[in-house]
Amino acid sequence: MFQKLYNRLLPSVCVLCDGHTRTTLDLCSDCKLNLPVNEPCCEVCAQPLPSINPDYFRDQRWLHGNQVNVTEVMEAPPRDEVNPSANRFRCGECLSKASPIAASTIPYLYRPPADFMIRRLKYADDIKYGRLIGELLCDAVLKRSATLPDCLLPVPLHNERYRQRGFNQAQMIATELSARLGLPLDTSSATRVVAGARQAALGAQDRRQNMRRAFSVKEAVAGKSVAIVDDVYTTGATCSALARELRSAGARRVEVWAFARTP
Repeated sequence: MFQKLYNRLLPSVCVLCDGHTRTTLDLCSDCKLNLPVNEPCCEVCAQPLPSINPDYFRDQRWLHGNQVNVTEVMEAPPRDEVNPSANRFRCGECLSKASPIAASTIPYLYRPPADFMIRRLKYADDIKYGRLIGELLCDAVLKRSATLPDCLLPVPLHNERYRQRGFNQAQMIATELSARLGLPLDTSSATRVVAGARQAALGAQDRRQNMRRAFSVKEAVAGKSVAIVDDVYTTGATCSALARELRSAGARRVEVWAFARTP
């Protein structure tokens, strides 16, 4: 009750439109509705998937080239709002080959205004967006994940890149998630040992090459379920390379939590 009264007397200000909000979230309801939701998407890599009607496909075979029975699709049960995990599917690539990543929670697409929020955090040192992104990602995790991991591991920056930027945006987001979910934050088990070129300037194949042997992981993760935390997921080269090293070090399960996915 006190929190509701506080919100009315001293409302938060939306970071996107400067309007007042009625919650502790620094984002008004209208701007939140404008965030580009990543649904439906692959449960492993969060690749956006096509749909021909508002309801989700039930048969995963429809997602990788087999003939679609339109009548069956149109008559499929509606999207399950109570159990979101029932709405998940795999893209053709994740069905055809094994991945070190067990699942991903990436609720938004890297489009306006989500991309603006990430750029403000990453390149303008506007740290309030780190808290907001962490809050929104936390909400998505609680809606989509049946069980929580043993710890959160933010994608590490190379020391050189950290000195240039002055902070690790993935760690800022992970710190917010850790506080809200009560999960341990692991910032010591993984190290970026190869700086490489900036991923944003590379294509998919070059990104994968750039990530070869980029991380070193300690055996402290053995037997643990780990959630890798990052701001944006593009080709998956970074998270896949880190997940592979985590699995090699004995991690029982690795999933990815990120705020936005490049379509």
